[in-house]
Parts: sequence; C-alpha cells; structure tokens
Amino acid sequence: MSFNFSDGSVQSSASGVLEKIWVPCDGRTVTTKSGNNMSITNVTGEQTFSSSYHDMNGSVITYTPPTGTTLVIYEYAYQQKRWDTHGINHYKFQIDGTVISNSYYTLSANQQLEDLNHFKFPINIGGSTNNDTGQLASWGSSRTLVLRCRRYGGSNEARCHVTEYSDGTGTNRFHQPCVGVTAIAA
Repeated sequence: MSFNFSDGSVQSSASGVLEKIWVPCDGRTVTTKSGNNMSITNVTGEQTFSSSYHDMNGSVITYTPPTGTTLVIYEYAYQQKRWDTHGINHYKFQIDGTVISNSYYTLSANQQLEDLNHFKFPINIGGSTNNDTGQLASWGSSRTLVLRCRRYGGSNEARCHVTEYSDGTGTNRFHQPCVGVTAIAA
C-alpha cells in the first residue's frame, strides 16, 4: 500500500530500511552505504548558549543516503537541565543552512527542568522541495543536517549534555549525546 501526497511524493506503508546509523557523539567516523565517511563530533562536556543560535554539539552530520531512499529520519538525543530558575531554550532544524520552518520547538520549565530529549525529524524525498516541512525534491549528494539552539534571554539559561542531579545528590554529571539517521525506501 502506498500513500500519494498532493505534492507528487509517494510513501509506502511497506517501507524497507536501507541504512540505520545511531551512535554516541564520541569522535568516530562511520562509513555509510553510499561509500561516504560521516564524521561524528566528540562531545566531552556541557554546552551553554547565548541569545544567538549555536549548533548543538554533536548534532552536525553530513550525509548522503543510499540510492532509492525516499525518507531519511534524522535523530539526536541529548540531556538538558535548567541553570537559572526558569530555563528556556529554543531549537530549530536546518538542512544545508536552510531553516525548516515547522521544526521549531522550545523546552521551558520554571524551577525544575532536567530531561533526556529525543529530537526526530522526517525528510521526505521526492515531489517538490518544501522548506516548511523539510521535504526535498531530490538528494543526490551530501547534505549537512544540524539541530541549533539558543536561550530565551539573559536570566533564562538552560544547559545541555549535563544532569543537575545524580545518584541521590545535586551532582552534575556529563551525558554524551547520540546522533543518527535512518534511510528508508518505498
């Protein structure tokens, strides 16, 4: 069974996984099915943010899917904690420097914010390119995928890749993020 969308793209309900990569952000290099090397950033400590957008450490990958791919699912998992009483971070996803409008989200909490977050975003291939949804008309060469972050304001800091509590105490503990992609064919 296939789903035909008004923009001309097709997605099968009987899709097959062509490639799945899911690794810790520990500096490794992964050779993909398309024969390209995907370098993963080594994240070793917490990350702080200003009121300008920054790449989330470890979230930047350059990827070329295998031939026949109709859907790429980008994933990035990371720890976030509040620093100020009311921690607020804003996030957006980009493909080759283009902001995907419908990817924006915010994590906010007054007093307590400590959470392992799993960002997952579909990139459909075929039909027309759409910068709102992240759909691409085609994907024949390497593209750079990244999750970006900024804080809301001066007294609303939240930090990433570190806990606020650990083992029954207020001990900060590093948490290494993970990143990956899944390539699916219709």
